[in-house]
Amino acid sequence: MLVMAESATLTAGLVAAAPAELRGSAMGLYSLIGFGGGMLGPAVFGAALDLAGGQGSVAAWACGYAAIGAGCLAAPLVARLFRAAR
Repeated sequence: MLVMAESATLTAGLVAAAPAELRGSAMGLYSLIGFGGGMLGPAVFGAALDLAGGQGSVAAWACGYAAIGAGCLAAPLVARLFRAAR
């Protein structure tokens, strides 16, 4: 819910920060990453849930949420790597 609430702010920041000649490309990449995460997230969660014991196990649910959280925690590290590579 909070991601949806801040979506307009993030999009406006992207448009404001991107050079005029790259705004279309920046929006395309932004959308690709966003929708890709929306597609991969449930699959990763489900795989972690299944591998850790299935829906009847509380620990498996914790593993599912941890798998999603690990992706969120990795995002700043990936951004830093790309920034360092420039």
